[in-house]
Amino acid sequence: MDAHVSHAAVGSATTAFGLDSESLFEAEDVAVPSTRLRHPHLSCATALIATDCTAFTFSLGVEEMFFGKNIYYMDGGFFISCSLFFIMLGYFACQRHYTDRPPFWNESAQIVGAAIMAACASIALTWGTMPVLLALLPFAVFPLIGITLRQTTKRPLHWMGLWRIPVLLAGEPEACARAIEIFSSERFPGLRSVGCVSSSRLLGMSGAQQHRRLLARYGAVRLLLVLDTYDQHGQAVIEHVTRTRLPFTLMPAMGGVPLDTGASPISAMTA
Repeated sequence: MDAHVSHAAVGSATTAFGLDSESLFEAEDVAVPSTRLRHPHLSCATALIATDCTAFTFSLGVEEMFFGKNIYYMDGGFFISCSLFFIMLGYFACQRHYTDRPPFWNESAQIVGAAIMAACASIALTWGTMPVLLALLPFAVFPLIGITLRQTTKRPLHWMGLWRIPVLLAGEPEACARAIEIFSSERFPGLRSVGCVSSSRLLGMSGAQQHRRLLARYGAVRLLLVLDTYDQHGQAVIEHVTRTRLPFTLMPAMGGVPLDTGASPISAMTA
């Protein structure tokens, strides 16, 4: 199971609700939330990609400020720098920077790491044809500009209500409350709690269709499992939900670190 650290922030309250299988089957007309949120999700992804492109443009501008225009260097270095930048965009997309809500420090570390690798590749590809500092500079300043502009972009997205993803918590009430306490300190909450259900109820449901209707009834796009991953019950719940191929985020009850689990290919949120 592929897992990676992901940002998650929950709303101000969760309550425990009980939905039996019969009530779920009666919800034929409930719209799937991931479909309803497809356009806001696309807006966030587009805004972040445009932000990274703008940040790299500014980085190239800084390079020109220090070295001025040189047609020879521009012909050779510009194409290499842009190619490496698009590779970085692909890496960020694979790490779900644009489709998920990774924590700030994890996101920043990946940006810095990608920039360092790109800088090394740029120096190696232009060795002997252009100054090392000229090849290094765009990727040296990109993390600072990119992280700053990303935070600036997230502010209006959060203000317009586009940034937070509604999730349904699953676990004991105390564990869910603890999750809220942890996530409430985030500056830009990435996830919003719409309720809490018992993890035992998930085990009692069979079939992906019932789980999708459960999410739809609460207006959530994914599950947030707050479980003890070393407990047999917690492992059974994780295995059961994984078989449904639904998107979910795993937060160890004692660890306080949310882990995304690769989710479902049918979900627009994890595409």
